[in-house]
Amino acid sequence: MSNLLQAIKLIVENPIIKVKDYYTGRNRANSVGEALENYVKAIQIESRTLGEMIVNQIIPACIEYQNKLITNVKGLKEIGLENKFYEAQTTILKGISESIDKLISLEKEMHDLRVKANNTTEMLKQANLYSEKVRPVMSEIREIADHLETIVDDELWPLPKYREMLFSK
Repeated sequence: MSNLLQAIKLIVENPIIKVKDYYTGRNRANSVGEALENYVKAIQIESRTLGEMIVNQIIPACIEYQNKLITNVKGLKEIGLENKFYEAQTTILKGISESIDKLISLEKEMHDLRVKANNTTEMLKQANLYSEKVRPVMSEIREIADHLETIVDDELWPLPKYREMLFSK
């Protein structure tokens, strides 16, 4: 079982007396409805937070780092160095630019998918949209942000880096 939504579906499709007993004094259908609602709210909040972090923190940090690299490349060109001496910076700039572009389009896609899910009135369909559409986009965004975290200057990165959290005392 890969996620909570699958677990909820199994409960709905395969009622088990022990599961029913767990929700003592409650109607199982209401309990499943509550579970689906909680699932949707959790993913909704997580995806909104991720979108805000991308737009308000990650992308601005990446742009600031790009500007530092651009200044560096311009300076190296001005003093007459050959391309080979700033080729690495140019490659990094291109990668960051591509990542920013991809983050912007994925954030918009995630937002649009959330709107579509939120306009769905049936809770199970809404949960499915969050599970099967929104979560994969969130994973893609995280993958790109995780990669950028390894490239962008530590002083510019607005969040604790994984290695900092792992090795902090």
